[in-house]
Amino acid sequence: MSPLGYDSNTMANEPTMEVDYDKNLTRLYEAIGKSDWDLAIRAASDSPDEARTWVVRHAQSDDFEDEEDRPIEWRFLPIHSACARNPPKAVIASLLRAYPDGAKCIDDQGMYPLHYACGNQASREVIRNLLVSYPQAAGIPDPNGQYPIHYIAQWGPSESGIVDMLLVANRAVCNAEDNDGYTPLDYTHDADYELADEVVAALQRYVPSASVSSGVVSRDMADSVRNEEESVDNVPAVERTHERSMYSSPVSSAPLESRAEPRADEAVEIVTRALEGTSFGFREEKKDIAYREEKKDVTPPRNTASSFAISDPSPARTDKTVARLRAEITKLKAERDFANAELEERIEEEKEKSADTISDLQNKLNMLNTELLDFKNGQSSLTDRLSALEASLEEKDNEIERIEGEKMRAIMAAQEEKTQLREEIAQLLDSKEKAGKMGSQLEAITVSLETIANGHDLIMEAHSRQEELLRSAQTERQKKLRELLALEEALAQESASTHNIDGGVMNKAYEKQKREMNAIQAILEAARE
Repeated sequence: MSPLGYDSNTMANEPTMEVDYDKNLTRLYEAIGKSDWDLAIRAASDSPDEARTWVVRHAQSDDFEDEEDRPIEWRFLPIHSACARNPPKAVIASLLRAYPDGAKCIDDQGMYPLHYACGNQASREVIRNLLVSYPQAAGIPDPNGQYPIHYIAQWGPSESGIVDMLLVANRAVCNAEDNDGYTPLDYTHDADYELADEVVAALQRYVPSASVSSGVVSRDMADSVRNEEESVDNVPAVERTHERSMYSSPVSSAPLESRAEPRADEAVEIVTRALEGTSFGFREEKKDIAYREEKKDVTPPRNTASSFAISDPSPARTDKTVARLRAEITKLKAERDFANAELEERIEEEKEKSADTISDLQNKLNMLNTELLDFKNGQSSLTDRLSALEASLEEKDNEIERIEGEKMRAIMAAQEEKTQLREEIAQLLDSKEKAGKMGSQLEAITVSLETIANGHDLIMEAHSRQEELLRSAQTERQKKLRELLALEEALAQESASTHNIDGGVMNKAYEKQKREMNAIQAILEAARE
């Protein structure tokens, strides 16, 4: 991206830059090329320098070794490319905010953004923004001699009132000829777009006043003025300022910016003339036109004067000279009257045209009054509707108050329930605390019970071992009892068989058996304990 400073192809004074389309295309121009208008608006806001950056494309050819030597195919600013794509008004507004001088720049084809906008049926707001930014573009032709109005006449406007905006910016272009000698009206003869009749009517309204308001006088009027100047100098002349006022419009001489915001008392006139497609009519002339008499020294020709003064001082010759001068004066007065009559006739023609224009304006005004009446009727119905809505709104307000009252009561009840719940929660917390203490005690008791249970298990285990021992002892005792019984039987048999046994021996055996029985009894008692 190389800075170029002031460019000779622009009317702008701010420095610009340049990029190559095939190498370092800007994000703004790429978004415009894709008609991504939202991205284009963001890019213009984020990087306003890209709005003043020229995009150049060179010819793709191998005939040139140095790329800089390749010829340029085209060179555009983003606003040129956007106007050629029928953009939304927000895009042009953002581009002009980023680079206000963009509307003053011409591309390599010698065309302004306004040319592209008019040739591609841009919206009315887009064209208005371009005209407000640089109204002079309406009066500058392209290299073919075509003004923006020629483009509108060929391709048609997108909306009503666009032709009037261009002609208000520069009235002279309505009958301007291009290089082929065609005026905008010539291009409308074969037009087939929807608003062709409106374009023709608008151009025809501005044609009568275009030549004078732009400083170009028609051939007939020039001949008439020339004939009057060749007559005697004492012919009354019409005030030039008054004559100019007959052809010029107070609105057309005002700057475009001042017309963009009319005063309140001019609103109906501006709407009728500019927006509804009527011309800015001529001023109504007064019937008593003011003349200015200029005195002239009536001097006879030199030969007559010399003869009159020297050769023939007789009264007869003097009377003849006076008669001839009176005849000349009569002739001059007749020529003056003829010129006045011709001027009066011309004024009457202009008055008729003004009357027609006034009639059209009156019709437009009547239409506006009708629309205003309809609007007032609609406003009355809207007032009734508004009253009904206000009544409904009052009912809704009452209902809202009732609901608010119920809501407050519900809130108070909820507050009471909340208080009760807090008290219950406090009680539950106390119970929980007590339960916690009881839980600690129960835990200690549980530990004690577990200890007791463990001791009980040990006791039961010991008891089981003891029962086992008892069973073993009982079994052993029963065995010994059986042995004792067997021994007793053996002793009985032995005593029965041996009657001669010594009595002392028997006693000893009996004592021994008694001791054994006592020992067995002691063992049984110990087992019971």
